[in-house]
Amino acid sequence: MDASTPPLAPRLAHRAQGFGIAVYLLAVPVVIAERWASSYHVVHGLVVRILLVLVALLWLGFIVTVVRAGRHLRTGGHGTSGAHWLAGAVIGLLSALLPSVASASPVHTTPAPLSTPAVASAPLAHLAFLLAAKRRRSELTPTADENIDAEIGAIDAIDLAPLQALHHFFDGASAGVATVPDTFDTLPVVDDGDPVVVCRLGQSPGQTLLGYARRGAVLPIAHEWTVNQLRDELVGLPESPLVFADSEHQLLRALATRRDRSTVVFTGHPSEIDDELRALCVCVAAPSSLDAPAPEHPQVSVLRATPQVLGLVEPFAPAVRRRCVEMVTYLALHEDPVSADRMRSRVLAHADVDASKGTLANTATAVRRSLGHDERGARLHAVTSTGLYALHGVTSDLRRFHELVVRARRASGDEAASDARDALRLVQGEPFSSVTRGYEWFTLEGHLASLQRDGEWAALTVAGLASDRGDFELAFWALRQGLLLDPGNDTLLDALYAVPRLRQF
Repeated sequence: MDASTPPLAPRLAHRAQGFGIAVYLLAVPVVIAERWASSYHVVHGLVVRILLVLVALLWLGFIVTVVRAGRHLRTGGHGTSGAHWLAGAVIGLLSALLPSVASASPVHTTPAPLSTPAVASAPLAHLAFLLAAKRRRSELTPTADENIDAEIGAIDAIDLAPLQALHHFFDGASAGVATVPDTFDTLPVVDDGDPVVVCRLGQSPGQTLLGYARRGAVLPIAHEWTVNQLRDELVGLPESPLVFADSEHQLLRALATRRDRSTVVFTGHPSEIDDELRALCVCVAAPSSLDAPAPEHPQVSVLRATPQVLGLVEPFAPAVRRRCVEMVTYLALHEDPVSADRMRSRVLAHADVDASKGTLANTATAVRRSLGHDERGARLHAVTSTGLYALHGVTSDLRRFHELVVRARRASGDEAASDARDALRLVQGEPFSSVTRGYEWFTLEGHLASLQRDGEWAALTVAGLASDRGDFELAFWALRQGLLLDPGNDTLLDALYAVPRLRQF
């Protein structure tokens, strides 16, 4: 017996299950037709008809299951369920009755095999092509999907061995920037199993700049990329799958579960983790941000997927952490004191149910303890006799973003582009994209509309001036940052697609 053939007992069970499904599919229409006609002559006829409709829907579900099983078998898949057995029996019956129809093979579009000579005439794109193929191959795993398998086969046909010649330009250093000439693939392959993470920083006629880093070092990148952009740009060499961690908790989990050949990349700022953890992973930072000082005061960060409060004296209590972050965020974005009723009904409410006074009091106590004190006293003030809440000494990246855009709109030329670029660097991800509840007030009060308006202006300003200078990488980055704030903005999308592609260089 072939190793792939299931044992006899499961096969008999699958046949019995398939036979039962066939009987069900044939019997249900007869029962429904008979009971439907008689339901008009009984007392609870409406209830009977509702039940019959539900049975009919279940019958349609079985039909869909069998059809999907048949399509899976027709594309070369293997099934072990009763639905697959029944679908195989139907296909076999059709093959005997209608051979010309049943034997027709479904049409699949197979991606054309990629090959290195196809880009040999464009040496500037040659390295980018190989890095993109290497990154894409590391993302794909064999599945039952024929299209994915075809793509894997196409990528496997590409000779990625020249990438091992890049080790000639790393000089054994832990991190740095390498200048790689177009003729890099003529050098002998280096048999170096030491994993290294690389990314393209730019290109000029005859050469390409690569940032590289080994474990324990900081990888230099061109701009303040978001997490999604890092996943699109970073490549592990020689055979080093990359695992990304956005926080210290994710980093610890990734280090504990990583495979021998994988490299963990920490996407937060290197200062957020200690030296022991930095020695086990690759950190990422733009050269301009390496010397950025830690915030002296607590800061609310909302220009990311999940809002955070940085610079706390002590972490929020886990049981009330979500409410604490939302409360601090709301107060930090409002200069005037906020009433207790608004905090309960707009900020801490859930499913249109206002939070209780006890919930508000407990949340305020946890916030006051975590924010700490300064020379003016507790950063979260004690609630007033009229029930007002206010805080001081807490900044926000959103306010800083708007300040930089206002300053850029008052300036001109390079000065305006510099301020707008600094504003876009504050964007770490699509705001609130990972939030599952709360923060409805951010849209209700117009904060989102104001953010998207300023983000569009900043992105178009930076992209326009960068394109005029021929810096299309910066233009592409700026537009993508703007789209993180407003993913459905047609103006930004049109400008993004107008940026020259790599093949145009």
